[in-house]
Amino acid sequence: ANTAAASASFATRTLTVTMSDAAAGSVSVPQGTAVVLSVTNVRTPSSVVATVSTSSITTQDAAGKNIDTVADVETDAIVAGALTSMSFSSAAAATPGIAGLATVGFTTAGQVAVGGKVVVTFPTHTEAPQFGFNTNDDTTPTVLFTKPSGTEPTATGAFPSGAVLTLTTTGSNKLLQATAHEFTIADLRNPSSVVAATTLSVTTMDAADKVCDGPATVATPQILAGALTSMSFSSAAAATP
Repeated sequence: ANTAAASASFATRTLTVTMSDAAAGSVSVPQGTAVVLSVTNVRTPSSVVATVSTSSITTQDAAGKNIDTVADVETDAIVAGALTSMSFSSAAAATPGIAGLATVGFTTAGQVAVGGKVVVTFPTHTEAPQFGFNTNDDTTPTVLFTKPSGTEPTATGAFPSGAVLTLTTTGSNKLLQATAHEFTIADLRNPSSVVAATTLSVTTMDAADKVCDGPATVATPQILAGALTSMSFSSAAAATP
């Protein structure tokens, strides 16, 4: 291996490796020789992409003139990563129409750069309640990342009519690869009537709205009828027939 005898630069999708010609530690590639080049910390594309056969490799002399070239190097297909350790909870009692602080958790597979998104799709419910999980008329609910500690991303929330809450990351902290993340949703209200337990899904996307990880599902609770209390009845009519 001649790892000490070469330098590298990477700009605009082009990696250039320059072999040293220093008297001590110079290196060359003999003709007809198999060469393996190892590059550390290469990050895959930010979202799903198909196999591409248009990458190229070219060798050049010190004057920048071509020696050998191949123009159809195939890159791997990049498929969606799997979100794991999914969780969902709410401080609200599991009865209809109650609001409370909700928490969603997951562990990423791939990194999501700033400007990327976390998309939470709430269930529509076969019981067809008037409203599913919602934030009333607040279409920009407060969302707050609480994990990972010290490198929490910041985000804005968008929850228009429907069942999809979208968090768009801002600031300078990314969603890190292979890292547990958790965020809260302020005043998430339970469905408006009794519904069975079901699932919501979470997907991460890059800023181009292309899938990075997911979707992955997590259970939502059964919503049971609440208990009416402090019951009373009276009538202004005389208690006669």
